[in-house]
Amino acid sequence: MLVNEPETFPTNYTLAPLGGTIDVNGLASTFSGVFSGVGPLTIANTSTGGSTNLTGVSTYTGATVVSSGAKLSVNGSIASSSGLTVNSGGTIGGNGQLPATTIASGGVMAPGNSIGTLTVNGNYGLNGGTFAIELQGPQNDQIVVTGNVAPFTGTAVFSSYGGGTAWPGLTYSVLTANASAPFATSTSLRLDQSQITPSALLQLGTTLIQDADGNPRTFDVQWRPNNGTGAASSAMQALGADNGNTRPAATLFDGAFNRLAAASAGNTNAAGAAIGTTGFTANQATAAGLSTGFVNRMAALLAIPDGTQLQQALGSVTPQSYAAFQSVSLNALRLQRETINSQAGNCQQTGWLINGSTGGNSKKVASTSQAKVPLCAFATGGNSTSTINSSRGLSGYDSSIAGGFFGLEMQPTSQWTVGAAYGYGTAVLDNLGASANTVSSTLNSISLYGVYKPDPGWSIKTLLGYSNTIINGQRNLIAIGNGTPISGSTTGNGYTAAVLADYSIPLTKPAARVSVALNPQLGVAYGAYQQNGFQETGDPSMNLNVASHTSQSLLGSIGAELVAAIPLNSANSQLFKPRLAVAYQVDALANSSGNTSIDATLPAAGANLTTSSLGRGVNDITVSGTLEYVIAPKASLYATASYEAFTTGNQFAYGGGVKISF
Repeated sequence: MLVNEPETFPTNYTLAPLGGTIDVNGLASTFSGVFSGVGPLTIANTSTGGSTNLTGVSTYTGATVVSSGAKLSVNGSIASSSGLTVNSGGTIGGNGQLPATTIASGGVMAPGNSIGTLTVNGNYGLNGGTFAIELQGPQNDQIVVTGNVAPFTGTAVFSSYGGGTAWPGLTYSVLTANASAPFATSTSLRLDQSQITPSALLQLGTTLIQDADGNPRTFDVQWRPNNGTGAASSAMQALGADNGNTRPAATLFDGAFNRLAAASAGNTNAAGAAIGTTGFTANQATAAGLSTGFVNRMAALLAIPDGTQLQQALGSVTPQSYAAFQSVSLNALRLQRETINSQAGNCQQTGWLINGSTGGNSKKVASTSQAKVPLCAFATGGNSTSTINSSRGLSGYDSSIAGGFFGLEMQPTSQWTVGAAYGYGTAVLDNLGASANTVSSTLNSISLYGVYKPDPGWSIKTLLGYSNTIINGQRNLIAIGNGTPISGSTTGNGYTAAVLADYSIPLTKPAARVSVALNPQLGVAYGAYQQNGFQETGDPSMNLNVASHTSQSLLGSIGAELVAAIPLNSANSQLFKPRLAVAYQVDALANSSGNTSIDATLPAAGANLTTSSLGRGVNDITVSGTLEYVIAPKASLYATASYEAFTTGNQFAYGGGVKISF
């Protein structure tokens, strides 16, 4: 029979002893009738393309041959045939019943019309031929054999179906035989996964093995994690990136892969709505403790073809930006301390003297002899920008802190000065990692301080401070998100205390026109930042619940400042005042894990993760300078700058303006 049109033929056919041939002639045709009789049936194709589909339950008893170039799909039954042979270049497929079958070298057996099962009623031989097996999540083409399997040599070619792909840890049972003779070993077939959707996670993190279940009466395969634990962590180990924040993220995904594999073993829990094109169902996700959205995110992770992007994607899962912002907030407390300490005790020279002065020049209050207590108002500020360099698998970032402070200072005695200041400013973290995550905040602070000068050389400053932080963060997922940034909002509270002592050593005689002094300094400061917990929004399948956390610093500092006053006119009314300072600081709490980590949960994955971050580290060396130009007895212009080199990066701070006293 030569097929001249692609159509369905419902006719019944009787095969004589000499048999018959269907030449599909490059066309796609379906035969829904019954083939009966004693003769053989040959499926041929004298053109290119085309296929033959048998949907009826045939009863003929002769042999069946699929010739080179022909493709036969059996979606009914030809089990009554004395045997099926698929020659080189031929293909057998469908979801029906076959007789005893032999696939010759170069022949192909491709079960299903999509994902499906072919049943061989009798013995089966793969004599150098090929299995063509499609996979979609836990689903795969299958072959069921009622007899023995021999020989069993050839190639198994795996391909992705319907937008799905292979998943790590799943055991894909391809061929099962009901007879007792063993046939499968760990090296039975050549495995070809070149048609599986490219996946860095599978390629780097797994090895495709056969006979995964150890049963020699089944042929099965598995993309087994190389480290025996998880594909994601194995992939990171292969990249040399199993550290930092890729490790907890990889562990989280590995746990999800393993639970999903267990929940869907043998395609169990297969009821429920399909999850996209993953091949899994809602019931399988529920059984694994996962949301359907997170299963889609797992599929997106599998679809990443590049190892570097896979590493970046895992790093973007964690709330590292919020962990790192703790260090930024501790640094904001430091800026608060340093700005107020640089102003403390100097208001009468740089601010607005509201009330009179002490000493012999004190004026009498009406009808009393009590001197007025000097009261002074001031305004000051500071700015800093920092760069933290990436290391140990943790992302670097930039930060900037700016603040203005407004205060009142009074001098109850010649030795004591006390003051209070309100501050308003911002602290920003940005460019964290490949996803350039950001955290911005506004700060409101208050500081109380005292300055004690027991003699003209000594100055001891103490400070207590509090700050409230209003935080807004944005986290961007790489390759696995829904395209919407993930946002988080919370508040934080900062507490700080400091003691700073310095002693002025004159390096020039009192009568010298240019005065120079060296001021050795010694200080200790404590800071604590409490960040409240919060829930992210933006992507329900990847939103985190970030726990509250407290980070702390305990800084010891030692340094010296060189101060000079250079007259610019004979009346000494104009002065040039340069200052140069060098300080070394050590943070005794910098290496505490509590200062560099934060805990979170990913509800959609039913899992916890602890995220690490980079802070400033233990050691810090600062070089700072101030240039002040006194243009009148109560007015000057000034500019300040400092550069810090610390364990993980560097910081530049600057300020400037006009000092006017009234």
